Amino acid sequence: MFELLLAFAFWPWVIFILFISCLTMSVWFEETIIAALSLIVYAGLSLWLFGVFPLAWTAETPLYALALIILYCACGMGWSLFKWARHIKSPDIQGRIKSAKLTWSANNPENDPEDFYESAFMIGDAMPSTQKGRIINWIALWPFSLFGFVFKDLVLELFDRLYEMMGKSYERITKSYMP
Repeated sequence: MFELLLAFAFWPWVIFILFISCLTMSVWFEETIIAALSLIVYAGLSLWLFGVFPLAWTAETPLYALALIILYCACGMGWSLFKWARHIKSPDIQGRIKSAKLTWSANNPENDPEDFYESAFMIGDAMPSTQKGRIINWIALWPFSLFGFVFKDLVLELFDRLYEMMGKSYERITKSYMP
């Protein structure tokens, strides 16, 4: 009897965890298509195996669903602004912008510095118009992007700082015992 209950209760959780994992990987690889396909597969499996459509409640409470969608999108837009600022401030992007700006300045000494942004020298990774997929991914999948940020960016940054601090401690110990 317990095995039957475990077997029935186990599979919905497995499918749900796989769905969440796919969404998280979609954010990690910045591919929205993975999220779309996993949503379709999740809805199809839930309907086929358990007779439950995951978003059936939206038909019963449309105003509540609309309010949640608006709130979700607003949070996603705020998150995307934070992620974009972090992306632009990254050392890689800043270095590439400075390099491109130096090249542009050498080729266009008489132009206004404001014209650089509109020039062909501006790198594509720093222009929102060329990064629509990435920005939409941040908006649509903001909870998973936040999860990835916490566990990828913050934890790795914390680990790097701790490693650097430990390395300096080891160097101090070594130097203190030098004859």
